[in-house]
Amino acid sequence: MNMIKVPSRFQSTQPNQRYSTNFSPPDGMETCFISSCQAVMREIKSVCCNNANDYSDFKDSGGTFIAFGGLAKPELPNIRKRFVLFIRQREHQLQHSERAEGHSRQRRRAALDNGECPLFKGNGRTPSKRLSSSKFIPLPRYKQAQRSTKTSATMSSTKIAIAGFTGRMSQLITDALLQNHPRVEIHGIARNVDKIDPKYRDSSRIRIFQSDATDLAALRKGLAGTSVCICAYLGDGRLMIDGQKLLIDACVAEGVERYIASDWSLDFSGLGYGDLPSKDPMKHVADYLDQQSGIKGVHLLNGAFTEVLYSAVIGYCDVKNKTFTYYGSGDYILDATTMKDAAAYTAEVAVDHSAVGYIHVAGDSKSAKDLAAIFAKVYGIQLSVQNAGSLENLRENMTVARRNNPQDMRKWIGSHYQYWMAQEKTRMVNIQNSRYPRVKPSSVEDFLRKHTVESAASAYFSA
Repeated sequence: MNMIKVPSRFQSTQPNQRYSTNFSPPDGMETCFISSCQAVMREIKSVCCNNANDYSDFKDSGGTFIAFGGLAKPELPNIRKRFVLFIRQREHQLQHSERAEGHSRQRRRAALDNGECPLFKGNGRTPSKRLSSSKFIPLPRYKQAQRSTKTSATMSSTKIAIAGFTGRMSQLITDALLQNHPRVEIHGIARNVDKIDPKYRDSSRIRIFQSDATDLAALRKGLAGTSVCICAYLGDGRLMIDGQKLLIDACVAEGVERYIASDWSLDFSGLGYGDLPSKDPMKHVADYLDQQSGIKGVHLLNGAFTEVLYSAVIGYCDVKNKTFTYYGSGDYILDATTMKDAAAYTAEVAVDHSAVGYIHVAGDSKSAKDLAAIFAKVYGIQLSVQNAGSLENLRENMTVARRNNPQDMRKWIGSHYQYWMAQEKTRMVNIQNSRYPRVKPSSVEDFLRKHTVESAASAYFSA
């Protein structure tokens, strides 16, 4: 049997999706192409088959394979020639991502010239022999591009994927990208595309892709050709952990360079698992990203959402009874950013190819006592400010509440947030607002002046 193996550069980097040397083709199949990349396999079918009966799809622990029957041996050189053209196109697509990984064009060409050629001829099991020079069509050498002082965003369009496209945060990010970055194209990935606002569906700069969070093939289709993926998932632990891990796998398989996790949070990096349960999924995803070699993780941390500070979620402010309750000294600093500003920062981070790792931003930083004073200043309402005890008292109360109602997070999550927001380890220690001067964040006072007393308390829950 003749076999052509897709280069390792186009394979998934996941160990369980690599080529299996134990793979044995089915009887009667004369030619086999091997890859874990669906885009590659679709192209192979298009260049090799005129009839769907000519090939068979099958899988084993090594990934996805296609075997072709009924192909005359004289036709194989033509198949290889057409396949080389496809590999050449894929090489161009990989240039930018390989530069980001520190590999120069010369090193890539050296690797190709030293035996990592696109096409191999083997014995049907292990593609170990390099094609002879008479059968191998070398790829063209690339000229060294001169470095430009322009950013990539100004030189060419940037394609950005947003998963969870029907959510509130994803729409705010989309608005910021469309308004401030005219050369950005967006791939919106959603489970139910009927829920997408018509203004996004009708935009010439947005392509819509339907995919469930568990559908790897559909996710890869939406990610194909993009350089960064923004995850805007919001749901239970299964979605936030397993769903994001699968999305990361799809990103790696499609060569996406960066993954912006669904965080928008206080700095959870110093917390232990179980300290603040709602942040455990973020820690799992961060750990998973650290294990990947083909993609860089990005974590935008903005403190609390300003919309939450005066809501019943945290429990500081009771608008109805005109009280403001805090624990400890009340002088500790709380970082907060509005959802709109957090989305605007996310858009800037998405087009900043150098942005990786943990990025701290904050719309405002105020003490608990400051929050009560600002409320009184804006609305002319004097709140009854009450100290409910020490932070240790708060820790004891939240521990008991969680132990008594482990499944009802509403009864204890607010106290957990109050406690951990008061800890120095969750503070934004390296605020990088100046890195993105386009964003003019709103202060807590700005936020309140845009709302009535009632809408300020319900802003987090409003659409």
